Amino acid sequence: MTIPTDLTDAQPVPNMATSPRFLIGIVGAVAFAHLLNDLIQAVLPAIYPMLKTKFALSFTQIGLVALVYQFTASLLQPWIGFYTDKHPKPYLLPCGMFVTLIGIGLLATAGSFAMLLVASAVIGVGSATFHPEASRVARLASGGRFALLLPYVDLGWTTVFSIAIGFIMSSAFAALVVYAQELVPGRVGLVSGLMFGLMFGIGGIGAAGLGLLADVQGIIWVYKLCAVLPLLGLITALLPDMKRLGAAGQG
Repeated sequence: MTIPTDLTDAQPVPNMATSPRFLIGIVGAVAFAHLLNDLIQAVLPAIYPMLKTKFALSFTQIGLVALVYQFTASLLQPWIGFYTDKHPKPYLLPCGMFVTLIGIGLLATAGSFAMLLVASAVIGVGSATFHPEASRVARLASGGRFALLLPYVDLGWTTVFSIAIGFIMSSAFAALVVYAQELVPGRVGLVSGLMFGLMFGIGGIGAAGLGLLADVQGIIWVYKLCAVLPLLGLITALLPDMKRLGAAGQG
């Protein structure tokens, strides 16, 4: 590729879909939107103690609130990702945040346990709308630097939770998303939706189960159990090396 020396030889400015450069402005905007989205959604788990006191809920009921939120998000995200792979819809980013805001409004005015579940479901819909398209847009702007991309876009998750543990856990999940995207080329939205969906779905089921255990065994017992669960991440050491597989395929 030659460098243009005059206006007649100049090439058109590369767009997001063709540029090999890391478009920091676009990635930064998606990261900031992700931060805001996660900050809004973090309101729900942050007020669990208040909800438990105000509505006299058991830990099992709190777990059900988390289950509805997480499960709604998990069911919708793969389908939204599958659709946006074929029909890109960047405006789903602000739409998802707006739906989440509606859910927060319903949460603030809820007068019963049933309305808490409805509000949680709406927040889940907002999350499901946001994440697959955010991953697709950010990947387009990454210039091929996918391993750097998703931890950067996932800045919101890290900021909302503790800096050290949150950084390690969010970076690990981002790496898994990139790994899965490399396994299924051309299906960024679908793969992102499946990965986020599985995370939310398993998290929701786990929240309901841990709530039940907290009612039976006590919350301290559950804390001790959760303290060792991150060790399950060691299983990822068994994943095959994509570079070696690629080299073997070319050979």
